[in-house]
Amino acid sequence: HSQYYEIPPAGHCPHHEVPEAINYLMREWILDIEGGGDGNLMEEGERTLTLQFDETHGKPKHDKLTVTLCDGQPRSLQERIDQWIHGWTNRVA
Repeated sequence: HSQYYEIPPAGHCPHHEVPEAINYLMREWILDIEGGGDGNLMEEGERTLTLQFDETHGKPKHDKLTVTLCDGQPRSLQERIDQWIHGWTNRVA
């Protein structure tokens, strides 16, 4: 079971674009796993986290970011088309 977090304004390279958020999510995930948790960083029913950053560990690129846990469902027409094509090509292969 994996979780997909969307972190605007990050695109395809979030570790360079929003390193504060990636570092936070990785640190919290590791601490949760080491503590016997399941790695879920959000409470039951929670879908968003708002992260605030200060200059504790250097100047952050962003002061505040919203992290959204996505359910994997397509959110746009392009994603629906991609899902259909992927499903169709898997049936043909």
